[in-house]
Amino acid sequence: MLKNPLINLNEEIQRLEELLKSTSEKQSKHSDLLSRTLYAFRAFHEVREYELGFYHSDLKAFKLILMSI
Repeated sequence: MLKNPLINLNEEIQRLEELLKSTSEKQSKHSDLLSRTLYAFRAFHEVREYELGFYHSDLKAFKLILMSI
């Protein structure tokens, strides 16, 4: 379980990428959730690294998607 993935965001992104590579097609629900989480982590990383505000609407949309799962 992740305690605070935003502290070591680069490491968590790498872990998610590895998990996605090892996730079989039979685990498509897990793969979809991992993909969405990876997208969010990358967006947070971009915002934090470059202080860009244009990801805000993407993050809101992602939050709505996660809440519907």
